Amino acid sequence: MKKQRIVICGSMRFVDQMKEWKDKLESKGYEVLTPTLFDFHKVRDEDGDLIKFEEIKRRESRNHFEKVKDADILLILNYDKDEKKNYIGGNTFAEISYAIALNLCHGKNIKIYTVNPLPLDSHYFEELNAWGIKQWNGEL
Repeated sequence: MKKQRIVICGSMRFVDQMKEWKDKLESKGYEVLTPTLFDFHKVRDEDGDLIKFEEIKRRESRNHFEKVKDADILLILNYDKDEKKNYIGGNTFAEISYAIALNLCHGKNIKIYTVNPLPLDSHYFEELNAWGIKQWNGEL
């Protein structure tokens, strides 16, 4: 039987939590994919020069969208960030939107969960709520 593939999404400030979730879920038998876990602001090329953040962000976003495309489950790590409760940022919202588009337009069935309730003060609350994004209840 094929392992369910979980793709973890969230702010890169949550790298430590991403590692913890990855370990926990893999120990339960899931295949778990994460964004590339490094600080995009400190990447250097072969000459030692800093690579432009935008170039890395674009490349890493494209790579993570490929992972989302093959997901069975998206697990959104929406922890508090900069005094914003249960934060879901623009890139994570884009990943959720992509999964929803795959579900609605391409017959996929990617389940989407958050680890905390939806952020009530988010610009994206109405969409997330209308799309039926649920909080993970301990069982995937």
